[in-house]
Amino acid sequence: MHTDGINPFLEALEHNNFAQFLATVPLLGKLETPYVLNKAQRMALVKMSVQVDASRRHQAFFETLPFLKQLFPHHQGFLANVLSMLLEEEGETHWNAFSQLLPERPMVKELAFHLARWYARQRNKDAMLLALRDALDLGMEVETFYTTPDFEPFWEDEDFKNELDAVPISEYYQPLYLLISFNLAPAYYHKGMRYAHLTGLTLDFNATQGVFPKNVGKMKKLEHLSLMNYSVGLELPKDLLRSLPLLSSLSFQPLEWGVPFPKELYELPLKKLEIPEYAISGAAQLDTLEQLYLQCQNSKAAVLDVVKHLGTIRHLGLIALKGQEINFPEEIAELKHLESLCIYGPLDGLPRSFAQLQKLNYLRIQAEGPFVFYDTLTALKSLETLEIISSYFVNFPDTLGNLKKLRRLNMTHSFNPYLLKESISRGEIPVKRIPLPENFAALENLEELDISFCGVNEVKSLSKLKHLQRVDLTGTDVTDTSFLGKSIVREKFK
Repeated sequence: MHTDGINPFLEALEHNNFAQFLATVPLLGKLETPYVLNKAQRMALVKMSVQVDASRRHQAFFETLPFLKQLFPHHQGFLANVLSMLLEEEGETHWNAFSQLLPERPMVKELAFHLARWYARQRNKDAMLLALRDALDLGMEVETFYTTPDFEPFWEDEDFKNELDAVPISEYYQPLYLLISFNLAPAYYHKGMRYAHLTGLTLDFNATQGVFPKNVGKMKKLEHLSLMNYSVGLELPKDLLRSLPLLSSLSFQPLEWGVPFPKELYELPLKKLEIPEYAISGAAQLDTLEQLYLQCQNSKAAVLDVVKHLGTIRHLGLIALKGQEINFPEEIAELKHLESLCIYGPLDGLPRSFAQLQKLNYLRIQAEGPFVFYDTLTALKSLETLEIISSYFVNFPDTLGNLKKLRRLNMTHSFNPYLLKESISRGEIPVKRIPLPENFAALENLEELDISFCGVNEVKSLSKLKHLQRVDLTGTDVTDTSFLGKSIVREKFK
């Protein structure tokens, strides 16, 4: 491999010698294998491209660009600096050479912004708007487009103004990504993301200082809204919420227990609703309601209220508040239409009547601590998906094979796997190393099984399952998996 150009090139970077840089870069084209700059060398090159004065930025520099591409094709910060240089010198003659280096889509806001400037100068409106959207998505502030002279010809253009008017005012929101539990849509916000593109939003009224931002009315694609730390005295703009045509999911999390649920929200066509248990009576007004999730201090009373007010509900979730357990009354059996049930919190037994939920096909139980696998669970003959996320399992019932319709079984550990390993090594969590019980062979329709970090060391009972497509054995001591074929899934865990 020819290396004649490498050392002088690196020396030029080290000493910020622009003349030597221009002389040595073309020699890099002789390399059989491209030389890859490290981070320090890339930063030195970026610094050089910014500091050299205009008189030394001549055509030779742009002739080096094809060679630079092989050194750092993804270093977009450097490309942004070069494009800024072109804009300062009105270097249209060098655009063709520079454009060969551009990625399919900018991932640095400065590069997207300078591209928008370039296209604005060329009066290429479509290309300018595309680059403008990229810059906004990457976090460029709106004010920058109204203070940069290159965009002045478009300041009164309706398309230009519409793009900029759709950008949120960031001080109203927390810069966070939040995944709402209970299978609701993701609620997120990222600085610079446009209202028109949001489908979910979490409003923390501590962060907004008790103000409901009017700009939310521009989020016409909004499907889920989460109201956090809601307190007495806050006003919700009823007409604004009604103007969101796709809004169908709402999570209400009061600042203090007992804060009333705003009555105006019951007028919305909600399909999914998360509320404190004390607000359940009002939920009966929602003819469109399909999924209800209750924050519980007294789960028995909450379920009785569900039976009383929403006896035909098909999807129910119970969330135990800190320090509480989930208990069911015998009347749970009266929810004859119940198809899915999510339990978040320690489960304190199950009544016999639980087995009468014969339409229940999805059950999820998630809680820290040991899990006792009650025989009542295996009497749910229509169950197709069972997810039990717990610290560890006390037992596997002999009746597990009764779940003939079960297609997906998840019995994974609720701890962070790396913290789990440390806890096991210190003896804080008792993990039994046992074979998977023989009764698993009776789950004839099982397609997916996740028993990661469950302490299982043998899974021969799975060899008879003809429909099994996927098995996750991450964090187990299972060594013989030859009979599982391609269905085996096992992540590396050390």
